[in-house]
Amino acid sequence: MEGQEFLTEYRSISNKLKKRFLRRPNVSEASDHFRQLGKRLDDTDEPQYAAFCHLATGRCEQTIGNSPGEIEAVTTAARSFLKAEMEIQSLKNPSFEFHLTAAVSSFSQAAKLQEEAGRPQLAAGLHLELADALWQLKRPTEALPYYQKAAHLLGGHILDLILAKLKIASCYIATPDHHNALLILSEVANFASEHDPCDLYGDIQENVEILN
Repeated sequence: MEGQEFLTEYRSISNKLKKRFLRRPNVSEASDHFRQLGKRLDDTDEPQYAAFCHLATGRCEQTIGNSPGEIEAVTTAARSFLKAEMEIQSLKNPSFEFHLTAAVSSFSQAAKLQEEAGRPQLAAGLHLELADALWQLKRPTEALPYYQKAAHLLGGHILDLILAKLKIASCYIATPDHHNALLILSEVANFASEHDPCDLYGDIQENVEILN
């Protein structure tokens, strides 16, 4: 789909949301149309356009009070923005990083909504997904705070927390900030020994000792 064609269809749906005399807009119908347009664009591998449709779907779902629908749409938008940025980077094309900035914003919004809905582990998963992508893009400094946010939300999940902490240490090592890396690795070693009487995480302990 050409950019102009996308804009025409997008605006056509948006116009349905404008208030008419004595008639309220059908937000649910507009949400379905945005969702369908976004899916078509995803199917034709045009994530840079699909993402805006998913965000519009999210706004519609928020308007009608459908929190799960809003979270799903915003998360899908985040992944589409990220896919668009990854494609640019993989082709070694110059990037103004608009898609990456939008992806970071959307992932953060979706994580916040999950946390507000009482689902901290799902929120942590979104922070980890974003952090892993930033790490893949060789941006350890930018990945670090999202690994830290994930670790903060994973307090009751021992293995997931340990793995998140190890990724935090990797970011410090790549920065390089060996002092803080050593502090995190020591913390992981102590935490694992305290919560692992059966030596279930022995391989992790060995890796920590090697890194130390």
